Amino acid sequence: MPVWVSPLPDSLPIEPGAEASIEVTVRNDSEIVDEYALQILGDTAEWSTVAPDRLQLMPGTSATARVTFRPPRDSSLSPGPRPIGLKVASLERTDVTEVVEGALDLRPFDELTADLFPRTSHGSTGGKHEVALDNRGNRRIQARLNASDPDGVLRFRFSPPVLDSEPGTASFARLRVRHRRRFLRGPAKLRPFTVFVEREDAPPISTNGTAVQEQLFPTWALGGLVGLAALALLWVFVLTPKVEDTAKTAAEKQALNVVVKASQTTPTDTGTQNGNGNQNGNDSQNGNGNQNGNGDQNGNGTQNGSDGQSGSGTGANAAAGPPFSKRLQVSCGDSCTADFKVPDKKTFAVTDIVLGNPKNAKGTLTVRNDNTVLLVENLDNFRDLDFHFGTPLSFPAGHRLTLAVKCAGEPCSGAGLFSGTLG
Repeated sequence: MPVWVSPLPDSLPIEPGAEASIEVTVRNDSEIVDEYALQILGDTAEWSTVAPDRLQLMPGTSATARVTFRPPRDSSLSPGPRPIGLKVASLERTDVTEVVEGALDLRPFDELTADLFPRTSHGSTGGKHEVALDNRGNRRIQARLNASDPDGVLRFRFSPPVLDSEPGTASFARLRVRHRRRFLRGPAKLRPFTVFVEREDAPPISTNGTAVQEQLFPTWALGGLVGLAALALLWVFVLTPKVEDTAKTAAEKQALNVVVKASQTTPTDTGTQNGNGNQNGNDSQNGNGNQNGNGDQNGNGTQNGSDGQSGSGTGANAAAGPPFSKRLQVSCGDSCTADFKVPDKKTFAVTDIVLGNPKNAKGTLTVRNDNTVLLVENLDNFRDLDFHFGTPLSFPAGHRLTLAVKCAGEPCSGAGLFSGTLG
């Protein structure tokens, strides 16, 4: 062959995020002065370089070039062999080309973070939390959840107790915290605790939270009981005597009226009274009286009442959908975007956003709802940044949740974990 190229290694170990390089020798076995162009082939070309990429050789002479591999620390690069290739082409004779092949051995790496939402819960008997496990590594992880508090006054229950997290995904578990002892009255007590994420082949990671234990008998109930007691005392000592006095006075008045009427009735010696309305005496008087009274009172009334109320709403009274999270990640040399389109007949209500800049890249990161800009952050200012919204950010059906980065003179990357409900 007019040109000879040294072979590439069959298995060059390298961890994503690290750097490895090899030297390649090119020899001109022809009888003319020739110049050769060196080019990396395959998927590794986007994160590999060769320097110099041109070699001018006299006949029978050789020179070396350095090939450098810089795989990004990205969960999409699964561990295992990755083929590489180097093409050496003559610029003087287009039919002279040599290709050598080899392989990289991408090593597994772990990048696991845990967080607790909310950090603080309130209640007289316990509180509710959610553990978020973000696997940014390139291999599947199985982790067991555990928790403890320094005073031993709390009980913990995880659902589920074991999380299986695939590369580049976030997993969630519900945490129920219960107070072992309760108190009727008194100031609130802070109960700090720690959640541990345990694995067999790595030290555990942890995140902290606080359960605020409040009095079992709420303040408003105490005020209500005081009010009821005051009303009872008012009835016993004030209202009841007045009622008795009023009833006694009415009875005395009625008795007095009876006595007065009785004293005004004078019987005669020569006459008799009959209750039928006839009176006979020495002077005879006959009287017949007939009084008929017929009364017919008919009352017909129809009252129809119709009260209809219909309402529809979203917010605290609307049915919440199931928990849902979406991770968006980008990596490029200038500017790039990643988005998530909300499915038909669904609404993505975002309550928590966690932004990541694991490589300490420089540039800007933007979060948009379609064309509406929600957040703009400078990558220089953070490695991890989280937002929590009391009123969720709503992404209706068909809208796109977009994560975009614009690099500042060098390759950059960014990621975002968006959590909430999809219903």
